[in-house]
Amino acid sequence: MAQRPTLVEALRSRELEAILPRAPLALAIAIAATSSAACRREPRAPPFTGERPSFVPELGAVVVKAASPGSYASALHFESFQFRSAEETHSEGRDGRATLELSGDGRASGCFGARRTVEAFRTRYASKDDKDHEWRRSETSLWAMRGRWSYAPSGWLEVAFDVVAPDVCPAPASSAPSSLSWTLRCLRLEANGVLPSAVLACTTPTTTYADALFLELVGAPTPESWLLLGDASTGLAVRSETDRYTGAWKLGFTLAPVTLTPSDWKIAHEEEGDL
Repeated sequence: MAQRPTLVEALRSRELEAILPRAPLALAIAIAATSSAACRREPRAPPFTGERPSFVPELGAVVVKAASPGSYASALHFESFQFRSAEETHSEGRDGRATLELSGDGRASGCFGARRTVEAFRTRYASKDDKDHEWRRSETSLWAMRGRWSYAPSGWLEVAFDVVAPDVCPAPASSAPSSLSWTLRCLRLEANGVLPSAVLACTTPTTTYADALFLELVGAPTPESWLLLGDASTGLAVRSETDRYTGAWKLGFTLAPVTLTPSDWKIAHEEEGDL
């Protein structure tokens, strides 16, 4: 007995009637198109059943869910100032931009620009040579990455970058998998009284490539650093600072467009001073 052709075979051989004897060709094409669209549909976020991180109180009452694919972006500004004594001060500043694209077909790409600046000042009254002394170091880095993402059984969205390219954005299309790699584990934090919109919160086993973008948002006994990103259509600005007199930590969020201009984040290292 002759085997009945599949839908694809029938469409190709114009023998559609073998499958749908009374259906017009337009209906069969519509069915095939609908089936194809269903295959391209973005994966549905599973329930989050993993261990829930205990975020710092500054984030407010956090509701955790599984993250979804999409376009994300954020800008970070961090300031820390410390009086070591009445005659000596230390400060640290961090600025960064991050973009992350998680496509429905499992592809992932991103660009990460980070700058860390450390400064120290000592007055002449605490110096052996009776002179004021200053020291400053600045490090800037830019990384473009490409890889794949998938859901873990617990609901974590896991990103594995196997193309890591320095000093460019985006990663060249011709870039082959490199010896460098980077992984992110992400979840979704719903909007609350502190977060103006839902954010993508990502942590990583190592923050080697863009550590200046990460903030410690899980406290003792297991401090953990996180990168927070908003929906790219609205952007997210994250501002973190410590009060120079009390040491109190402040954390704030606003919706603001995010622009990452590669020329602003070229890899550089500068150091000056005599402290």
